Amino acid sequence: MRISNLVKSEEESEDRPRSNSDESDFLNACKLITAQREKYGYSINALSKKTRISIYVLNSLEKGRKNGFPEKTFLRKMLQEIETELFLPKLSLNPILKNSESPKRIIKSIEFNPLNISLLSSWKGSLAYLLLIFIAIFSLNKQQQFLLKINSKTIEPLDSSSLSNDANIKILEENDLNNN
Repeated sequence: MRISNLVKSEEESEDRPRSNSDESDFLNACKLITAQREKYGYSINALSKKTRISIYVLNSLEKGRKNGFPEKTFLRKMLQEIETELFLPKLSLNPILKNSESPKRIIKSIEFNPLNISLLSSWKGSLAYLLLIFIAIFSLNKQQQFLLKINSKTIEPLDSSSLSNDANIKILEENDLNNN
């Protein structure tokens, strides 16, 4: 009975809007990161390298931009790293974790649409392009074989001296028409 009441109260606390004291604790914890970082002479780049947390996330933490926070699971570990590196008491950055919001997940539907393939920039586009080239080469080869079979095409090159005057050209064209 008690556990269910606890769970209910936690669910209700997540649904209700945050109080001003929660928000001020959140902002104070964010300012504490900046103050401690500057106190120990770390630049954001140096703190980023020491804690292996991206500069973007550190900036978001210092400025209180919740949309730049990672998932709560990752944020918890990051805050522990920052507390250790900046010699802060344990759980001193906990208001940040309490007030953070997990990023909204965008679920993409996975369906194959040939019109949406960006040619050569995705594996699907590369595969479609390769298949198209293979079919084109195969069909051209079949056409050439057919033309050789019906003797409408010769393999030997034409002699340029025989094409020197217009009369020879007309004779060649008539021969081609007779063969067809």
